[in-house]
Amino acid sequence: MNYYSGKHSVEVRSTVQEVCLVLEDYENYAQLDHELQWAQVDMIVNKRYLVRFKQRLFRGVLEYALNIDHQYPGSASWNLAFSEHFAEHKGKVTLTPLDNGACRVDLAVEVELKQWLPGRIFESLQKDFWHRFLDGLRAKAESASIDA
Repeated sequence: MNYYSGKHSVEVRSTVQEVCLVLEDYENYAQLDHELQWAQVDMIVNKRYLVRFKQRLFRGVLEYALNIDHQYPGSASWNLAFSEHFAEHKGKVTLTPLDNGACRVDLAVEVELKQWLPGRIFESLQKDFWHRFLDGLRAKAESASIDA
């Protein structure tokens, strides 16, 4: 099995509220990273979302669902609801307002894949995915901020 644990951060020239809107727009996550084929919200109960994802990884496709809890303002955590591919998928995102009207996005994630891939490949794929995801989040939030 492959395990990845990492922390990633990015500064976004948007408010916490604008970034939250992008983070909660699950069905448009495919715009944030080309490896996410789709995301679909199955249920929302008291700011707890059950979201299904389909993601390309290496030569395969992973399907999984996450329970995502939003703690307002500015943070969310998730854990694995079900998956044939992941043994674990959990993390937390925290948005911190900055003095210049921007915010910092801090992401901590732990992922364990049930199937085996060479360790360096899995780690590299995970790092690349989360960096692309945060870059896409920043671009989408900043463009929404400009359009407003």
